[in-house]
Amino acid sequence: MLSKDMRVLLGHFAQLAFLKAISRVLPLITIPFLVRTIGVCQYGTLEFVKSLSFYFTTLISYGFQYSSTRDISQHRDDKKTIGTLLGAVYTIKLAAILASCVIMGLLIYWVPSIRQVESYCWVFLAVVTASALFPVFVFQGLDKMKWATILNLIGKLLYLVSIFVFVRRPSDAILVPLLLALTDTIRLVLSCTIVYYVFDLRLHRPTWSLICAQIREGWHLFFSQLSIIFYTPLPAIFLGFFIGPDSVAIYSLGDKIVRTTITMIDPFTRALFPIASKRMLQNPQAGLQFITKMACMSLLVLLFISLSYWILAPRIMGLLTVNPVPEAVYIFRLHAFLPCFIIVSSILGMAGLIPAGVGSRYTLTMVMAGLICTLLHFILVPGMEARGAAWSMLICEIFATLMLIFWTLQTYRKAVAVGVS
Repeated sequence: MLSKDMRVLLGHFAQLAFLKAISRVLPLITIPFLVRTIGVCQYGTLEFVKSLSFYFTTLISYGFQYSSTRDISQHRDDKKTIGTLLGAVYTIKLAAILASCVIMGLLIYWVPSIRQVESYCWVFLAVVTASALFPVFVFQGLDKMKWATILNLIGKLLYLVSIFVFVRRPSDAILVPLLLALTDTIRLVLSCTIVYYVFDLRLHRPTWSLICAQIREGWHLFFSQLSIIFYTPLPAIFLGFFIGPDSVAIYSLGDKIVRTTITMIDPFTRALFPIASKRMLQNPQAGLQFITKMACMSLLVLLFISLSYWILAPRIMGLLTVNPVPEAVYIFRLHAFLPCFIIVSSILGMAGLIPAGVGSRYTLTMVMAGLICTLLHFILVPGMEARGAAWSMLICEIFATLMLIFWTLQTYRKAVAVGVS
């Protein structure tokens, strides 16, 4: 018989994973069509700008998908408190959007290679804004994830249909992010209508102290996520700057399936975070044992998936590409086991070290991994191109996992010592 915490965890994970699947798996259907219709070069350009936009996604989200979900769950019967919390969250988000526009403008002005794709940059920033403002943390905190699931399904189906209808030639490449921005905006408007009329929630003017408190609570979550996002898009960005869009396309095709699998890890850690926080408060030693158990169980599942990827890599890549791309198959196999490392590091960091009150260790590890990844890109990409970028990512993820295992063991020993004393 599953415990209450496990039932809640599995329920939230299933709903969040389905949302991620809608966002990541369904668009895989469009990849062969886009490669054939707009060409490899234009597809590489889209992937380059999309990777650049990931930084703005992290800035605007600021870890609220974790901290605000927990806060709303704790006050789900107090609509005024939730309204004030929403006021604080969206005040910070709007400030982050304004900062993002300024930063994007400066990048376009100062960097020639970005100036060449200016229209793509602004459209992708609109996509990021509409996506980051979507109140999924409200739906999760109130246990109303079915609404988010329905809205995401509607939005992604509209996007897929519109891609096949309107994108016909290489010059239509700009329509790919433009249609995504439009459908995400429709989804955002519908979600706000549901929050206002169905949940009867109103935004209330937040106090400055509450805004500061939200910034403080989300700091480690934001900075750790920023560190991860800092090096995750690096391959596409480095290859776009120093090699060319064709190399970006090869790397993106080889990494696409694995990266889609990795996105399924985020819903699990988001569902696990509030439960881990509660258990850590009750008993740090038992809480860390629970987190370790979750990491081991998840690792076994992903080991099976990763082994299947490694064996079936040529056939899977054949479904995504029109013509055989040996380089993409090589990258796919090299990254096949990346999800195994990332699930361990994510659970130990996001659901273990942060709830245990030592989130600075997680943040430090991610910063070190980002610096190592950047250095490796400078060393390996000029000579090995896409393969060098793939090796850089693999090495830094292994380093991060080993460091977080070390920090978790040290934290566990300390919790045991405190319990014994």
